[in-house]
Amino acid sequence: MRIRLRETTQQFHLTATTGGRDGGSLTEGETLTGISLEANTFTIQSIYIPNDVIEFTVLVEVQGDVFVEVQDITGQSILCTPGAPCRINAQGDSVYFIRIFANEAITDTSLLVDW
Repeated sequence: MRIRLRETTQQFHLTATTGGRDGGSLTEGETLTGISLEANTFTIQSIYIPNDVIEFTVLVEVQGDVFVEVQDITGQSILCTPGAPCRINAQGDSVYFIRIFANEAITDTSLLVDW
């Protein structure tokens, strides 16, 4: 991919993730730690939810002004409150994407998905 930013000196950040039946960037029950973001940037993580799961929980522990969204493969999204468990009704046999957007610089953020 080639991106040209016309006569600007601002930094440009691009984040992408993949996920599927063989996995994603997250594993059930394992906390991803050490996530740091600059102001006005985001990260996207993914997790595969097997068919036998009815509900799962997303927990983002962070200090700072952030926006957390869980999105399924159809584009439906659910907003989550950082620091509180966010319960999601699973559609089973599907990939979910978790986007963390930082309005200010954040460090040492953790993300846990469990069922």
